[in-house]
Amino acid sequence: GLLGRQRGEGLLGRQRGDGLYGAGMPVDEAGRLRADARELAAPVQAEVRRRWEQVTTANLGELADLAEFQAEFLALFGFGLDDVDYGADVDPRGIG
Repeated sequence: GLLGRQRGEGLLGRQRGDGLYGAGMPVDEAGRLRADARELAAPVQAEVRRRWEQVTTANLGELADLAEFQAEFLALFGFGLDDVDYGADVDPRGIG
């Protein structure tokens, strides 16, 4: 991942591990949770700017971790999670 980030250390992983359920989520000057603090850090932004100037459709896979982005995006909506049996019969009246 970008700047050596390991799988599970993305935004979702930090929210679950560090932030909402831990003491490590940074806050801004108004006291609001900043789940994106790592992405907004100067070194990360500099690398994004550098890659943005170079990226094309042909080299996107080399300069961006599209597979991880897709996996994290889908996980936001409950898809692609290892611990979910997507083939299980579910009675929607029993959810809640």
